[in-house]
Amino acid sequence: MIYVTTSVIVPRRPEVVWGFLTDVTRLTVWVEALVKADLATDRRAGVGMTLDLVHATKRGRTVATSEVTAWREPEFLCVETRYGDALLFDRARLAPVVVAPEGTGAGTGTELVVESEFMLGSKVAEIFGRPYGLFGAEDRNPFQPIYERSLAALARMIEAETLRPYR
Repeated sequence: MIYVTTSVIVPRRPEVVWGFLTDVTRLTVWVEALVKADLATDRRAGVGMTLDLVHATKRGRTVATSEVTAWREPEFLCVETRYGDALLFDRARLAPVVVAPEGTGAGTGTELVVESEFMLGSKVAEIFGRPYGLFGAEDRNPFQPIYERSLAALARMIEAETLRPYR
């Protein structure tokens, strides 16, 4: 298995961050390499909501299906994604925090923490999928920067499209 954990603090209330995080129509704006995201069911929110996804890869495009397996608005979200014989489990936790944006004094913000587990279907694929390859060791997972850039893009989008938080 490959694990990724990353977080970002957004100077907006959890309800605002949740709205952007769960807006299917906007996923391609902030999720790196995601080129298409469509609802696969009539359910637009909550457990059981299913998405059809297309990611751009070095070898072309990869099709995936995601299903929401836990939904506690605006605090917690779990998504299970299938890419062929590989599984990806994403958990997002939102918690209110006090932030002090430059020159505005203290305000309400949100810490968004995303934890992911990649389970590869083949042991051979798992060996080659290890962040440090077959030999040697490296502390950094190759998926980590992708998640960090995606969450940073989400935070920038939220800040650009919403009003500054109230005190």
